[in-house]
Amino acid sequence: MTPKKPAYADGSSRLAFRFEVKVASRDRPLPEALRDFLGYGSILAQPSRRPGWQPTSAFSVKSLRAHRAATIPFAEQYLLPCAKRRQFEAWRDAMNAHELEHPSRWGKGASPCSIPGCERPVRGRRLCRSHYYRETGY
Repeated sequence: MTPKKPAYADGSSRLAFRFEVKVASRDRPLPEALRDFLGYGSILAQPSRRPGWQPTSAFSVKSLRAHRAATIPFAEQYLLPCAKRRQFEAWRDAMNAHELEHPSRWGKGASPCSIPGCERPVRGRRLCRSHYYRETGY
């Protein structure tokens, strides 16, 4: 998980939960097979960072929906009981806690007006059209 900007209105950090596998570019068939198996993610080729180092290929999944649909079930089924499994479980629990604290509104339509009792969709400044006009004087 990595912090993203800007912070939420309550001051807490926005977090991005990413699953990533980075290998030497000569092993690129491995992340390609993983992407094909999961059905999500992208692969990015990166040049070597230092002389004498290998260029790399990184497979990455960033979508919460992809994590729910593929990454988490894959890890729960195939990770053996080890340190990597404990790391995955801590990551999964942190993602679940963050999502409970800051639920996504994706696919739920426009946000409602922030004025109590008003359920009309937001135009700007978290206000519906009529409350926006009253607030701004337009």
